[in-house]
Amino acid sequence: MWILLLILIIIIYLFIPKSSFWKNQPVYYENMKPYQIVNKIPLPLKIPSEVTLIKNYNNLNEILHFINNHYYEKFKVPSKLIYEKIKNSTTFSLHYNNTIVGFICCININFNNLNFGYVDYLCIHKKYRRKGYANILISHTSNFTNNNIFIHSKENSTLPYKPFYTTQFYYLRKKYFSNIKYNFKIITENNYKEAFDIFNKLNENDLKINYSEDQFKYYFIQNENKISLYNEEGIISGQIYYINNEIIYEIFCIKGNVLNQVISYINNNYKIDYIICQENQEMNNDWKKGSFMNYYSYNINIPKLNKFSLDFP
Repeated sequence: MWILLLILIIIIYLFIPKSSFWKNQPVYYENMKPYQIVNKIPLPLKIPSEVTLIKNYNNLNEILHFINNHYYEKFKVPSKLIYEKIKNSTTFSLHYNNTIVGFICCININFNNLNFGYVDYLCIHKKYRRKGYANILISHTSNFTNNNIFIHSKENSTLPYKPFYTTQFYYLRKKYFSNIKYNFKIITENNYKEAFDIFNKLNENDLKINYSEDQFKYYFIQNENKISLYNEEGIISGQIYYINNEIIYEIFCIKGNVLNQVISYINNNYKIDYIICQENQEMNNDWKKGSFMNYYSYNINIPKLNKFSLDFP
């Protein structure tokens, strides 16, 4: 039986068509200098006659419904959270018979003093996968971004070239939430400049995402789906969403040694079932390993990064 199973696996590997998209992309950097740009971008892939490509499609409700059904397949995310990400992004969508069958968005960011696009929400309709539609969206995005360079991530899976950074996510159950002293201020319209100054000071000696003041306001001011806090020791921001009727707080940015203080703050002020965070020096054995995330660069050689907390929005 094991021999038959092995033969079947070999047949599947040899005969199922494989995408050659990445082989023709500027993503291999063996002999490149750090942060060298390739600048050999292929022309955008031809769009099949059965679909239409639309830039910045304006039917927001349709986009939100599509993402929540074909990107977040195992859980639902509040529409306001998705809206926050795509509002200031450039988007491309593929449409078949007036229905979205593919989507991608690109946010302009500054990483290590270089202007990048950060690609997110790349998803294809479940019934229209393995048709090359994702490749089409990526190819058109690559011809749009600043200097044709962008960063994208892949959760719990890999691409056929090396990531420049891999991070591990951990989660903490409510029963392990700590209860220590804290002294936080909520980031609001009235005090964000003070928080912005602290953020930049903590960012000085590290590879980092450089936020403009407007971007900082957009991503860090607290609202009903976001918890954003700061004190003299650090700053933290994250989003609230739901998985199987449980409330999750996922931290996307943390600067300074404030993780345990934040856990206590949440324990005393919110009904949160889990906290999710990238690997952090303040974690103990109560934190359990969750998913991992690979970050890839496109058309630029970002050197391999070691332990470092990327704070993409």
